[in-house]
Amino acid sequence: MKQHDANNKFTQPNNHSPLEGWVPTEVHDWEGKESNVLVLNYTMSCPLQCDFCCYGCHPKRKEKMPLELALNLIKQAAELGVFSSVGFTGGEPLLYPKEIEIISKELFVHKIPFTIATAAHWAKTKAHASRILTPLKSNGLYRINISCDPSHQKFIPKESVVNAAIVASNLGIPTYVVGTFDSSSQTVDSFAPELKGVRNISLISKYTAAVGRAKNMDITQSNYGLSLGLEELSCYRRIHHDVVVWWDGTVYPCCSTFNRDTSGIVVGNVNSESLRNIWYKLDGSMLIRIMKRKGFYELYEIIKNHDPELYMKLPKAEECVGPCSLCNKIFGSELSISLKQCLEKYEQTKVDKSIDVLCNLVGRKEVMRFLEEIM
Repeated sequence: MKQHDANNKFTQPNNHSPLEGWVPTEVHDWEGKESNVLVLNYTMSCPLQCDFCCYGCHPKRKEKMPLELALNLIKQAAELGVFSSVGFTGGEPLLYPKEIEIISKELFVHKIPFTIATAAHWAKTKAHASRILTPLKSNGLYRINISCDPSHQKFIPKESVVNAAIVASNLGIPTYVVGTFDSSSQTVDSFAPELKGVRNISLISKYTAAVGRAKNMDITQSNYGLSLGLEELSCYRRIHHDVVVWWDGTVYPCCSTFNRDTSGIVVGNVNSESLRNIWYKLDGSMLIRIMKRKGFYELYEIIKNHDPELYMKLPKAEECVGPCSLCNKIFGSELSISLKQCLEKYEQTKVDKSIDVLCNLVGRKEVMRFLEEIM
């Protein structure tokens, strides 16, 4: 299994590491098959109420994306032509199996495959699991992520997870059974040994993120045997984007468990602007490009050189368990505004220097004429 290479200490543990087989909380595509992904965070309703839920989901929450909005987004995504797939998450998206099937038919029309993240409450029997998964497989379901750990199994019997995983495996659907733990001594392998080695099934152990219901948990790098500095921290998606649209239309540039708690990274809202415009803003953002492609070390160096006072206020990497935790500490706080203002000045400086170089090459009149034409 190929894991994401965003942070080598996470994804390439040595043979003696207690994190062997572990991946960070934020990883979305473990096999590297996806490029840009449109993720629909379809609902906050969930039959569970896990003690570490990053979004605080529970059975009484009613927030849900309107079906009409979801179908419209699929059409916009197809027209835009930059997404390799669509992902459904929540909450529990399969609380609305008929709606997900309707959306999957629209995806099939546009030849866009999709994935689903679920806790498998619907798989009380293999027959029921087959009724849910078979039409979705026909419409392009090419991976399913099923949660399985002690917190989830307080609400969903492990038998349901096994039923869903075995049926998905038999349908030829790559199946990731994912557990979230607060200690590296726990793994999915030990919690669900009956699924170990089964064809099409991968067992993935992740660590708990200090956000949502787990916000006040004492989670540090030492919990997982980590020792990470700025040089090792960058966004988990180095080149491509996970464009996450929430039930209310708000758009975030990542699938981080911290995204909803990080208002400073909001890209826009699909209820007031097109997916195309939001995509251009996201893909053209210098800030996001720096965090993804160069990492937080480069971002900190820019701030240090352009605003030393702001630099001294930035959180330390050692205080954070991974890049998304660090991003949250910056862009979920009042630091976000000051940092963006600093980056805007930095970007303007880069633009001005580029224009000066062009003027020296082709002449100022030609450059000014060109700029007037495109503006």
